[in-house]
Amino acid sequence: MNNSKRVPIGRKLGGSKRANLITFKSGETEEMIFTVVDASDVEQNTYLSTEIQPRIYSELDKKKIAKLAKSMKRHQFVPCFGFKDAKGRICIFDGSRRRAAATQADLPLNIWVISKPVSIEDAKWIAREMQTNTESLNRRENGTVFFEQQSGNEVANIPAMTLREIAEDSGFSLGYVHNAIMTAKVNSELILLITEDTDCVESDLTVPNYKALLEIQQATKQKQVEITEVGQQYQEKLNQLDTAAKRISFLSKQLMEKKATTKVNSFVSLIDIDKNKWVRKIEKNPRKVVFEFSRMDSELISEVEAFIKQKQMEKEKG
Repeated sequence: MNNSKRVPIGRKLGGSKRANLITFKSGETEEMIFTVVDASDVEQNTYLSTEIQPRIYSELDKKKIAKLAKSMKRHQFVPCFGFKDAKGRICIFDGSRRRAAATQADLPLNIWVISKPVSIEDAKWIAREMQTNTESLNRRENGTVFFEQQSGNEVANIPAMTLREIAEDSGFSLGYVHNAIMTAKVNSELILLITEDTDCVESDLTVPNYKALLEIQQATKQKQVEITEVGQQYQEKLNQLDTAAKRISFLSKQLMEKKATTKVNSFVSLIDIDKNKWVRKIEKNPRKVVFEFSRMDSELISEVEAFIKQKQMEKEKG
């Protein structure tokens, strides 16, 4: 049925208007209205922006969300914060877990709403000032923020930051920033494949776990295999493994190529002047050949490099 009358996004608590002022970094102020979004409207009329809210929604701990939902049925002492976008929907920049709990348990949601659109920069700054966003993010979620800072944004004229600059800006150690960015590079589908139906949640995974997952992910790309295909192929075996560590170990064995070991004497001596000065050809496998030069003249090495490049160019020209 087509209804031209727009359904209101929120309702005023008790029929009265509760308002407050919020100050932006620039010093400008805007009015916030305390709004209660009906349970039936939360899913459709509120949303999270990944640019503002780095929370990885699909990886939220379901047990903790369920516990929060029970608490929210009794009271909501801490409301969410958001703003109305150009279409009238509420973009929540602080309160992703509360929104998840409300949608899961079919509960109304309390939100302080800025009545007009807010820039991404201002929304990020407000969330940080509240000190509820960054403090509650796990390593992987912080990593998504750090990765964005490291990459920069040419369109928005935001320069890329070094790891040290990110560490100084965030207050975290350089090692934490490095590891957080590494964890952010792991595909969410792979994490869910590892943690689903186990007692482990994403935040329980260790740095070595993430390093292994990243290697598995790179192996799937080299083999041109999708994560979903991996899940389908090994689902039966994965279901028999009750911990994330066991699943990671299993997938590593299935997908990671064993490193070829080169025997000490498996080489061909091309030039053998003496025990310290020689050139050897090592065949690690049919598709990989290595030439080793020991104490040979740099001019000879340069000539060899030029010869290889010339032959490659001739081959490409055909």
